[in-house]
Amino acid sequence: MVALVMPLATKAGSTGQPSTCKGCPLYGVGKGFVLEPAPVWSKIKMAIIGEAPGTNEVLQGKPFVGKAGWWLLKNILNPAGLSRKDVYLDNTLRCLPPKNKQGEAYPVGTDKLQAEMHCRQYDKLVPSNVPIMLVGGKALGQKLGLTGISDWHGHVTLQAGQLVGCTFHPSAVMRQPNLLPVAIREHYNLLTAHANPSILKHPTVVKGMLSDQAGPMVFDLEWDIKSKEITCIGVAYEADKAYSTYDVVASKELLVSRLTASRLVIGHNVIDADFNVMGHHPTNYSPSCIFDTKVVAHLIHAHLANLGLLGLRATVSYYRPTTGWKEDKEDLLEYNGRDCAYNYYLYEQLCADLDTTNQWHLVEKQQRLARLAVLMRERGVDIDLRAVRRYHREWQGNKQLLKDDFPFNPNSPKQVIAFFKEEGITLRDTKEVTIKRQADRHPLMEQLADYKELGVKPITTWFPLGKSKVHPTFNVTGTDVARFSSSEPNFQNIPPSLRRMIVAPEGMVIVGLDFSQIENRCVAWLAGDKQMLADFASGMDFHRLSASRIYNKRYDDVTDWQRYEGKKTIHSTNYGETAASLAERVFGSRRQGAVADAVALQEAYFGAYPAIRTWQRQVSDNFERGDITLVNPFGRVRYIYGQDAHTRKKKGCHYYGCSSAADIVNQRALDIWEAEGLVPILIVHDELVYCLPVGTATATIARLKDIMTQPVKEMGGLVVPVTAKVGADYGNLRIPE
Repeated sequence: MVALVMPLATKAGSTGQPSTCKGCPLYGVGKGFVLEPAPVWSKIKMAIIGEAPGTNEVLQGKPFVGKAGWWLLKNILNPAGLSRKDVYLDNTLRCLPPKNKQGEAYPVGTDKLQAEMHCRQYDKLVPSNVPIMLVGGKALGQKLGLTGISDWHGHVTLQAGQLVGCTFHPSAVMRQPNLLPVAIREHYNLLTAHANPSILKHPTVVKGMLSDQAGPMVFDLEWDIKSKEITCIGVAYEADKAYSTYDVVASKELLVSRLTASRLVIGHNVIDADFNVMGHHPTNYSPSCIFDTKVVAHLIHAHLANLGLLGLRATVSYYRPTTGWKEDKEDLLEYNGRDCAYNYYLYEQLCADLDTTNQWHLVEKQQRLARLAVLMRERGVDIDLRAVRRYHREWQGNKQLLKDDFPFNPNSPKQVIAFFKEEGITLRDTKEVTIKRQADRHPLMEQLADYKELGVKPITTWFPLGKSKVHPTFNVTGTDVARFSSSEPNFQNIPPSLRRMIVAPEGMVIVGLDFSQIENRCVAWLAGDKQMLADFASGMDFHRLSASRIYNKRYDDVTDWQRYEGKKTIHSTNYGETAASLAERVFGSRRQGAVADAVALQEAYFGAYPAIRTWQRQVSDNFERGDITLVNPFGRVRYIYGQDAHTRKKKGCHYYGCSSAADIVNQRALDIWEAEGLVPILIVHDELVYCLPVGTATATIARLKDIMTQPVKEMGGLVVPVTAKVGADYGNLRIPE
């Protein structure tokens, strides 16, 4: 199949558009004209519509021949069962537009509407028996009048007798490879719907009544967000039929009776949401009693966590084609019942995946962690409101005074880089860490570092000015490495200077229990590096000891700067970062000399701990053999997607080390909850933070440390030391005497 480049009917040297494009706002400013001729439609299994041709498409006169097109063919269509000869490729526009103010090569406003409409004159009429896949938001808007591909991906609809689906553009998948399995499945699902259109039929919803039947039961509540008043309740015992009713009282009695009897109840995000609204929480979080499909979906699809694609619609449409049930809310009972039936289908698929990945043993742990996260939110964190207000006033004043002292706008990277270039200092960027590394090279650089230290974000990002207690939302499904995430506000990333705003109530103290070097210890164990494990077991300052090996110096002769360089080398190199990245971390530069020094540091590190490099190569080799499945020592599974071998190696090594550490931290939080009944106020990376009564704190800390330092049986009895610090506020914790 050869793409048709229409002959130019205008003067030489113009943009390559035919005279039939006159009247289009892109005429004379767009480049090229790309249109694939009509194929033999009986041989076409799918028509794919993208956005606009790129530079390669214009040069070759063919659609989807650039890198995104290669990704579409090799990484998406082929795994979905399609070849190039099976598809007809098209775009919403025929030429490469100039970039708009946002830097995107696509028109906006009325120009966009007129250009897309003008290009329709060249469309090939796709027969109704050929399904159409819209890739990207531009095609979604142009063909279906919808906005937000992240909201609509996986949606399949019947338009004028023709099946139309939508998914992410291959360029978006290239930027975020974790979308790859989603794009593959959504192409496959469109083919499935084409072969069996009845699969798009919505489940039957019996309205006005509920039924108590044997076997697993899915339930779902609808409620008013402000009042938390439940409006209707639905249940399902199969994937094709559900029940929904406004009789809330009787329905709640049914749910509570099942929970009390430990009969299996299934729901999506029910531990964090529905149980709270009901005011009833189960006591048994075994998957034979409770099955939260969002929590379990995170176990199966952890790679989608950071993308926010673990909602009910997104996960159901991964497994099967669906059409618009989440967007149609006119009939609340119908909507509620469909949620239940589709969630039952999801439950069945997740059970099969748990069997395949052998992760059933992790379900109860994750569901208990979800309940612990709810208790943490309910407990809240006490704030020194006066200090918050005082800091806010000072921040506003100090920020403006410092800003006025600069001969450039300190918030403008362009102006900052240009100014210091004139002063003989080349900056790669204006990040805080970069400026701090160069602070001693110019007085204004030091002043800029102070300005950066104040922070661009106001204190109200974390602490409201009118509350002495905040209730962050902690989430066990928010990261792809099993760590907790936090929002409203994000207490995982509070600047160290602001931690002092978190205080203990009268008669209490804050206790931080921090695992010592837990990720590095996990990496040493995973790699089987006996030297590193021995260095940790020595009881000496590990970073000084490792630096002595890197620099081939006596332990006592290692300088503080060498210790710093060694520490940065370990943290960077363990997870496969490049020498250039290490050079920027340590020396604040990617210049040739700095990179050469970083290479020397990494080689010396691998010389001291050779098993680390061997382990990294094993991880990388497995990927290159096509095995993208990782299983950490606890049996937690993660699939790794990346554009190149180096990215895959980095992601893989990071997952192994970080998820292993997270599993230890999370399990100890559960152990303490079970043994002591204590709920942490924070879980920040490798630290559990509690608020304890002053009088019993010492004895309690001793018991907590005993629990936390128990041997990790999944890692051959590895013991990770814990440091306890105590204080009246979180920013001034000290090791007790």
